[in-house]
Amino acid sequence: MEKKSEAFYPKHYYRALIIAFLLLGVLMTLGVYFPHGLSEKADPFQMPDETFYPPWYFLPVFKLVELMPEKVGETIQFLLLILFFIWPFVDRGPGRHYSQRKISAFIGLLVLIGFVGLLIWGWLS
Repeated sequence: MEKKSEAFYPKHYYRALIIAFLLLGVLMTLGVYFPHGLSEKADPFQMPDETFYPPWYFLPVFKLVELMPEKVGETIQFLLLILFFIWPFVDRGPGRHYSQRKISAFIGLLVLIGFVGLLIWGWLS
């Protein structure tokens, strides 16, 4: 027996759109009826603690800016962000498995090792 397929665009797309709007409506209703109040107001004249630590996912960025002069650390992060967004357009090989994309796999491994290394270093210091 043949399986009947249906087109993605009109049927599935509109079904997903309706579900997304329904979920958005539910979330907005919950937000109106059960608002989460703001915490206490910030005091601009009070200095933060000397032991300020950002959340764990910002620790590598925090450590990178701490290690280098401010403009150099910001420039490196900006260039890495640009590289992250343009890399799919640069690496356009036909293979999909990481063994067929050795350079991309190597760069990804370096970024992962650097991220985890800065994360651990920031956590320990």
